[in-house]
Amino acid sequence: MKPKREFLVSSSLAIVLVLLAGHFQVQSIVAASPQAAAQPVIPAEFIGDWVPAKGTCDSPVRFRATGNRFTLINGKDSASYGDLHMSASYFGPEYSGISKVVMPDSNANEPPFLAFFNHEEKKGVTWLNIHTEGPLSPHAAMAAIQMAHKKLAQRFPLNQIPLKKCAGGGAAADVAARPAGGQPAPAQVAQRPNPVSRVPKNPPVCPGVPFCEEVNDFAVTITDFRASLNAPTKVLTATLRFRNKADHPVTLGYIPGSGIGTDDRGNRYAANDGDIRGIGIISGRGVDDKFVLQPGQESDARFTYYWGAGREIFGTTFEIELTVREIIPLENGQLKLGAESPLRFTGLTHRPMTSAQPPRPGPAPGPGPKPTEPLPPQADHCAGVNKPCFDAGPFTATVIGLTQAMVGGRHHTVRLNITFKNWTDQQLILGYKNATNSMTDNLTNAYFWGRAGTYDNSVQGLGIVYPGRSSDSKFRLAPGQSSNATVGMIRYEAGNRPKGTAFTLDTVIIELRILANGQQTEIVREYSVHLPDVPATGGAVAPSAESLSEAGRKLSDIFRKKR
Repeated sequence: MKPKREFLVSSSLAIVLVLLAGHFQVQSIVAASPQAAAQPVIPAEFIGDWVPAKGTCDSPVRFRATGNRFTLINGKDSASYGDLHMSASYFGPEYSGISKVVMPDSNANEPPFLAFFNHEEKKGVTWLNIHTEGPLSPHAAMAAIQMAHKKLAQRFPLNQIPLKKCAGGGAAADVAARPAGGQPAPAQVAQRPNPVSRVPKNPPVCPGVPFCEEVNDFAVTITDFRASLNAPTKVLTATLRFRNKADHPVTLGYIPGSGIGTDDRGNRYAANDGDIRGIGIISGRGVDDKFVLQPGQESDARFTYYWGAGREIFGTTFEIELTVREIIPLENGQLKLGAESPLRFTGLTHRPMTSAQPPRPGPAPGPGPKPTEPLPPQADHCAGVNKPCFDAGPFTATVIGLTQAMVGGRHHTVRLNITFKNWTDQQLILGYKNATNSMTDNLTNAYFWGRAGTYDNSVQGLGIVYPGRSSDSKFRLAPGQSSNATVGMIRYEAGNRPKGTAFTLDTVIIELRILANGQQTEIVREYSVHLPDVPATGGAVAPSAESLSEAGRKLSDIFRKKR
């Protein structure tokens, strides 16, 4: 099986980075911290010194693989690389062979080579692909990278030849990290102190908590999962709560195409990337970096998965997958893509999961480095509120009333009255993101903002935001101020069909900021607002024909008894 090389002939650095990001879904992440080194990326069977298959094990030219580092060696010359990422889908999602592909310096602008273990399904054969193919790019930045790779291949003649593993070789010790092309530093390796046991910088919060996944800097918990299975198109809706465990801001984005769901009958659901709420998307057209979590902060995102079931038999237990990637801000407003984090949740059923949230992290026990300032837990502004309430951090959204009715005896409408309160010390401008309202009842019936292709008039009070087109900034809250808005949803052709007694609303609220010219606004952040299980206590539904018939029978019984 030949490796994929299409990214080598691209004519710009941007295209190279996009294609690399598409090829690699991270299996493990190696951070720069000493703690991360304790979790090797490279399996033990591949750790060691690799020399040309036609040579002997005393060859001065060799490739050294340790748990978290690769080193190219030619006598006294060496180049060492960390930040190893193992591809989970390099050969495609259906691949089930034994070959493994690892990319070093995966977060750099110029990943130097790929390492193929068990190359072409041959156990014990390793093969390096130093990126030298393709004509020289007319773009100066890309041309410089190509020339650096060619010089690397000249320094270390290991490119695209079979390698065999030799015993020993000092593979258990990592070579000191330094930029490729620098001078070797064997003294630094010999003087490396033994690792010191210390408390992890970001202690885990997920142990014992169901539906919780975490990486070094953040944790993710499913707080609500709904399966709408009544219509021919089956819909899964998951609300994910992201929490920043680090002592620095973390920015995340969703990788399009990574959202997959399955049920216990093997049916496949695909995430609707156009219906991802709250978190930004990383794509070839750009990077949305508005999903920023401050230290200790939490925020929600919503993901919707669809399957056109028709009359196929569907399952009742589900698992979902998705991949998020860290976005690293640089100087001058530039962005760098960091590590990918595949997330997987299993054993999901139609139910709210708010009780499955991980506890808020406390201070780490024992000695160790402390942040310059303590990280206070995020206050819960909904604590003690006896009505459905969502805490977005800067504001809360609380349902204060619900009314419902039948329209023309055919369509069932539900209207929610919601209070928004500003918890910050500055003015807050909020708007509703067009066409993002959705609702289900406790019988899994779906409600909509309107019919597709029409204008979304489901919200009153809040201004409507059309990203990239226009923003209505009329809904402004002073510090501590509250104001109301209404949301109206509809279930078409409900007729005499059963109606639920509790309703769950999902919507997206956008925070706006006025620019310096005082005339224009820009989007600061999207918030996926989730208000589950609002009881149908307000208003009344027009009686159905069945209920009228039942009432008539009871009335007749009363008159018969009086006789």
